Amino acid sequence: MNRSTQVALLVTTLALAACGGGGSDDPGAQPPSPTASPTPAARDADVNNVQFAESQTAANTAVSTLNAAVADIQSVGNAPGGAPGGAISLPVGPTASSTVNCSVSGNFTYTYEYSNAGIPVSYSYTYNNCRYGTPTAYLEYNGTGRLDYINYTSATDYGWTLTYNITYSYVSTGYNYNGTLNFTQRCTNSGGNVSCNYQVGNNGVTNIQVGTVGNITTITRATVRSGNVTATYTNWVYDSSLRRATSGSIVVSDGNGNSITVEATGTGYRVTIVYAGRSTVYTVSV
Repeated sequence: MNRSTQVALLVTTLALAACGGGGSDDPGAQPPSPTASPTPAARDADVNNVQFAESQTAANTAVSTLNAAVADIQSVGNAPGGAPGGAISLPVGPTASSTVNCSVSGNFTYTYEYSNAGIPVSYSYTYNNCRYGTPTAYLEYNGTGRLDYINYTSATDYGWTLTYNITYSYVSTGYNYNGTLNFTQRCTNSGGNVSCNYQVGNNGVTNIQVGTVGNITTITRATVRSGNVTATYTNWVYDSSLRRATSGSIVVSDGNGNSITVEATGTGYRVTIVYAGRSTVYTVSV
């Protein structure tokens, strides 16, 4: 594999490395859109905190925890796609670093590395008050990202991890939104078939299709795992202005035959807890 092929592969891989950006698992997604966010995920977003018991408290905890995890799912959906700043011309050589000016102001620095055998090893970058757009309507990035290749054997068979620790702001007339990207993505490319999962705090997030318009975040599908607990979201519609979901369902299981099903309604939530073979229905009001 020659250097030009390696450079093209690196840029292509960075685009694939955000396969979840823009709201799905598909590779080649676009950079994040400046959309409103649900309440930022507190660590009670850990789905392993869901209580499997026959009680109103367990029903209340399930609703609050699963709604808090919406922000974890959305943060994955906001993962930026492509190389930072777009497709850049990377220099050749075993190791190279450079600084690139952003279109409005600020810059980002990057370092990429190949092994002596010419195998891609890593790519890291740092945003420094990096603004894209116009002087009055811009998206600003700060923070770091790093991509590490795993078990690279060919251009169609390898894995990678991509870690984000980035804050971003969208500013325009009458609008100012701040967000974060703070998670680790793990992907494999086997014969050209790419699959990814994400780690946000203690939650592992997979099988994602999510989108946000204004205050409404719609999770068409997502699976969140922590410890032995798995939560499966289906058509979950969360309104950040109301701080609650208005429709959809979530099924939570503990791997021991116990489950909790949360259904959002116009007035609250219907929570069905199956524990020790018994099924009990609770109502959580809003």
